[in-house]
Amino acid sequence: MKSSHRLSIAVSPDEKEHALALLWELGTLGMSEQEEGETTRLEAYFSDRANAQAAMKLFADKEVGTDISLSENEERDWMAKWRESMRPAYLGDGIWVSPAWCVPRGENVRCWIKIEPKMTFGTGHHESTRLAASALIRCLYWRSARAGVLDVGTGSGVLCFAALSCGAKFCVGLDVDGACLPNIAENRTGNGGIGSARFFVGTVDALAAGARFHVVAMNIAYNLSAPLLPDISRLCVPDGDFIWSGLLGSDRGEALKAARANDFRLSAEIEDGEWWCGIFGPARGRVRAFSMQRRL
Repeated sequence: MKSSHRLSIAVSPDEKEHALALLWELGTLGMSEQEEGETTRLEAYFSDRANAQAAMKLFADKEVGTDISLSENEERDWMAKWRESMRPAYLGDGIWVSPAWCVPRGENVRCWIKIEPKMTFGTGHHESTRLAASALIRCLYWRSARAGVLDVGTGSGVLCFAALSCGAKFCVGLDVDGACLPNIAENRTGNGGIGSARFFVGTVDALAAGARFHVVAMNIAYNLSAPLLPDISRLCVPDGDFIWSGLLGSDRGEALKAARANDFRLSAEIEDGEWWCGIFGPARGRVRAFSMQRRL
């Protein structure tokens, strides 16, 4: 009887997205996730033991995750199992996101964003993406939608598609990883009816001089996103909104200090599990009192 090889690893919230990306790149047949207190247990399945051992060594060399083990199991269609467990994610305002083979059901489906999981770019199901999308929808609602949006760290482009589905005038997606472009091209084709967006690879220097946006969203881990705040401040129009997601609740205090140091003032905040997102306005301007739930 054929068998598959299971790599089991415990990862922290900060390591989870990186670990998932590595496993897909290493050729996993599929995987499962199980919450274990403050960590997540990932179990990835490989058809070849040598590949599973190489994956185990890579995680050890990169010091990603703990409690790593390898075992042999009766072969199953783990990709099919993963697909069966996938559910569409609700972003708000009738907007759903999922792979093309996972169709949202029910009456509250105004817009379906189809995003395929590829390499390091997921489907928009992560809590930090849902938080950023919820905040983005609210900001565009206040502005009657006709606004220019910048998505820093766009990845699969899901926030750009969400902004356009809410009627944003235009949306620009920016990412430093050029590997996102094939995935974005596929996603643009799959979401042709939503609207158009422009995507750039590089830092904010890739944007035209003098570029300004009504709403800037940044869904990036704190240690990578905090240094970008001076640029974000420059890219916002005088009464612009800045959405800062990708942060853990434990980052909140430092994030507020860093935002104040760059002339941003907190307008609203939302949480989903251990993840936190803040909406900021200009420190010297009028800050709106957004009506948002504290916890999703």
